[in-house]
Amino acid sequence: MLLHVYCAYDLLRVLYESHFNMCFSCVSGMEITVKKVIKWLDNYWYHYKWPTVIILFFAVIVIACTVQMAKKTDPDINAVYIGPLVLTDSAVSAMEDILEQKAGDLNGDGKVEVQLTKIVILSDEQLEELKQEAAEENDQVYYDPALRAEAVKQARFYLSGGTTPLCFIDKYMYEIFRDEGILAPLSDILGEKPENAFDDYGIYLKDTEFGQYYSVFSELPEDTVVCMAVRSFVSSIQNNKQDEQRYNNHVALFRKILEFDV
Repeated sequence: MLLHVYCAYDLLRVLYESHFNMCFSCVSGMEITVKKVIKWLDNYWYHYKWPTVIILFFAVIVIACTVQMAKKTDPDINAVYIGPLVLTDSAVSAMEDILEQKAGDLNGDGKVEVQLTKIVILSDEQLEELKQEAAEENDQVYYDPALRAEAVKQARFYLSGGTTPLCFIDKYMYEIFRDEGILAPLSDILGEKPENAFDDYGIYLKDTEFGQYYSVFSELPEDTVVCMAVRSFVSSIQNNKQDEQRYNNHVALFRKILEFDV
């Protein structure tokens, strides 16, 4: 009996020692592997630090751009306000909602979206009036001519590029873009010149039922003109059917604005 106990004890001790040695060997092996990895990383970072930083930098940019592109939507309508009024975000949102109600789903994606861009540009006369009003309140107005030049450049890009055909423009900038050939003749896009048009290219928003009925539009300056930019020259010569349909969608909304009746 005692012999059996000793034999069992020896067996357990052998099993324990072999298991302990195995675990120790595993731990030791892991320590050696970790040390090798750390050494390799140190060596890699020493030799390839800047190439790695540059690659990671561009990788972050690519990922960010990819995410933005995935979120980007294709609006049914692109419109722009160009004038002296600084529109609030709530006003822009209200205008977009109204235009969305009139437009409907024009691109067939199951959503209705209108994107209204606002560009603030003051004429010299408007700027002078603003300065006088500020002086009466013991205040001052600073308006950088370089910023106005940049704003005009931006507005010209939106209109001449064909990306934003529907326009609500202050008379001052309207006359400049009309003379540059950026605006479309009303008879060309509507088939005839509307009776309430003040010239061949535009209609005062205040002279439309639409501009009078919706307060957010009636609050725009009285000389705000509703008009259409010409179709992109490149798109026209390429006979791009998709761009042509998109432009016609804007013409359809433009017609609804002019024909709106309470």
